[in-house]
Amino acid sequence: PASMQPAKQCLIMGGAGGCSTLHTDMLGWTGWNLLLAGRKHWKFFPPAEEVGEAFGAEVREMGGQFHLGFSCTSPIDMYHTVNGEPCPERVPDPRCGRPSFAPDARRYPAAAGVEPLIDVMQGPNELIIFPAHYFHQTYHYEPTIAIACQMLNQGCFDRVLNQILNFRCGGHASLPLGFLGRPEEEQMKFVLGLAAEKLWPGRGHSYLEQMWNERRLQTYAQPTFLQEDDEEVLEWSDEEPAAPPSAEPLSRLALRLALGSVEVPPWEADGGLPVAWSLPLAGLAK
Repeated sequence: PASMQPAKQCLIMGGAGGCSTLHTDMLGWTGWNLLLAGRKHWKFFPPAEEVGEAFGAEVREMGGQFHLGFSCTSPIDMYHTVNGEPCPERVPDPRCGRPSFAPDARRYPAAAGVEPLIDVMQGPNELIIFPAHYFHQTYHYEPTIAIACQMLNQGCFDRVLNQILNFRCGGHASLPLGFLGRPEEEQMKFVLGLAAEKLWPGRGHSYLEQMWNERRLQTYAQPTFLQEDDEEVLEWSDEEPAAPPSAEPLSRLALRLALGSVEVPPWEADGGLPVAWSLPLAGLAK
């Protein structure tokens, strides 16, 4: 159901010299990132337990009322030094030679010993597709605009399903016999029903079935209950949801951003430090 999904697309922007956090993405879906303007550097690290320990990673619950899974985030900046100089004032120009980035080795010696599996620079109009459960961090050589998304496919289905099971549903012990032989849609529906049971004991599977079948609903609010003859009855609104805004071509959105006609938060954090951030594209719809 749409109400259980993360944002379909996000707008990601960064200032020159800014970087993202070192993290994995929610649920470990397959991710993609299309860079519309600017240049940025990517580092990918293996999702191994010892890597998470070296990074001092912390688990962060997935937002929303369902809390289906988690991501991991680290306080470490793998771009702390550039060519041996800590936090230089000038942003390096990759056209003048590939810069060398590293974390603060004195403060985080274990992280300094972790080598990236992939170390790549992304340019305008280039698309990166990656397994989102890998630790990754980006560095922005100049102001950037990108569109990003996560998707569920057969390549990551088992990983996503297992994370929901282990994080939210008590593991595989809650599964019936023959579960893994069922079609994938039935598997996911059953597991999401288990997650809904955590919110509404005894009713989760029936509520999930209603959400699954109510495809016309674009969003889902927590249901209200009416008391009838000492029984609780689920009430759904009969009002038609507002029609979703028509999709805007990425080229037009990028133009509006460049002209300053889209209201977005500042590109800088307190103190004037450049940062990278993201927000759902639905929030920019006119």
